[in-house]
Amino acid sequence: MNRVRPLLLVLGILFASVVLAEFALRVLRPVSLQYYYDLKRLHAYHPDYLVALAPNEDRVIKHHQDLWTGRFTTNSLGYRGSKDPDDRPVLACLGDSLVMGFGVSDEDTFCAQLDGSVLGGKNHQAMNLGVDAFGSVGFQKRLTEAADKLKLSTVLLFVSPNDFTMPPELEKRGVKSDDVIDQERRDNPELLKYFRIQFELTRFSYLLHASKLSSEQLILEAKTRRNSIRTNLIRAGIVAPGPEETTRSEGFGRYIANQFYSFPPHKTCEPTSVSSWSCPEPIPEYIKGSCQDKPPLASDLAPLPAITQESYLKMIELSKEKKFKLIPIFLPVQVEELYCGMHGKSHPLHDYAVRAAAFFARHNVPTVDMNTHIKDICGLPTPKISDQVIPGDGHLTVSGNNWAARAIQAELKRMDLNRAF
Repeated sequence: MNRVRPLLLVLGILFASVVLAEFALRVLRPVSLQYYYDLKRLHAYHPDYLVALAPNEDRVIKHHQDLWTGRFTTNSLGYRGSKDPDDRPVLACLGDSLVMGFGVSDEDTFCAQLDGSVLGGKNHQAMNLGVDAFGSVGFQKRLTEAADKLKLSTVLLFVSPNDFTMPPELEKRGVKSDDVIDQERRDNPELLKYFRIQFELTRFSYLLHASKLSSEQLILEAKTRRNSIRTNLIRAGIVAPGPEETTRSEGFGRYIANQFYSFPPHKTCEPTSVSSWSCPEPIPEYIKGSCQDKPPLASDLAPLPAITQESYLKMIELSKEKKFKLIPIFLPVQVEELYCGMHGKSHPLHDYAVRAAAFFARHNVPTVDMNTHIKDICGLPTPKISDQVIPGDGHLTVSGNNWAARAIQAELKRMDLNRAF
């Protein structure tokens, strides 16, 4: 009995501390945590594709770094910024956070701006099926579900590079593509059980959500620091680079000189500022060397992962079964893609489109590459590329969504005139 009382006292103190911390966080609402918690509450667990948007939501979400503020509403089916289905045929936008419209309010998303599009002589209702963090598996499952609920006429599938590939610098930090994550979950069903438990608990508890975010950030920071240390050791010539590493040795002496004895340039040697600006916008020096005169051949690139191909095939078969038109679209949003495309060139970050387009071509599904519409940015009221993309966020601004909507409408009109619908 004497041992039980201290144990109960400790447990009571821990429980009281947890309750107090939960209460304090809900009252204080730290800006950075509140942003992620609001996003969490916007979502709901789904038994088939894990994460969906909760139905009948209405939330104003403010980015924790003040990059954007947007109003997010969902209809009874959990589709963002869309009214409940009416009698019109549906033009659906299917994709991840880019399609869902991170960074802008409902009415500013490019999908919302497609509402009322006339295809095949019929007025269409636009329906936004986008959910952030979706990969090809999520697209296929959400589309299958939507096909039983909507009068689908045309589905615009916005293929994202995050579906099946990641830039090398992100891979080094342990960031995985959505399809790789889905493949791991398929190979290990226990991960699905764990995902649901942590999803529901962190959606309910502010404290648990904050703890999860903190642990993820610590793991990511540790990987980043390890990679940074290794990079510097390679540059100093202390460690040899691996076969897939691009960093090369500078020599120990030069490395030390560059790190500790480099001086800022004399002011007379500094480049003069450019007072005038024109469109097309000049390519920054740090991007110019990576622009390609033309994209590589699909045969020179790796094929799509098996799980990606499987998902695409299911969507193609579904479109035939339900008799709707499936149009895969490649919408460039990375600043490197935009700068290179502005001058009629391609960037390696857009190679994912070459790989996916080749797959769809083999299955007689025409695709649309919006890379050809980047020059149309010059016709916008705010034509700078920096005005189209939220800095450090990777999503389109209001101006960027306007450009995307105009470009997509132009493509739909072209196909309509060619009697594709």
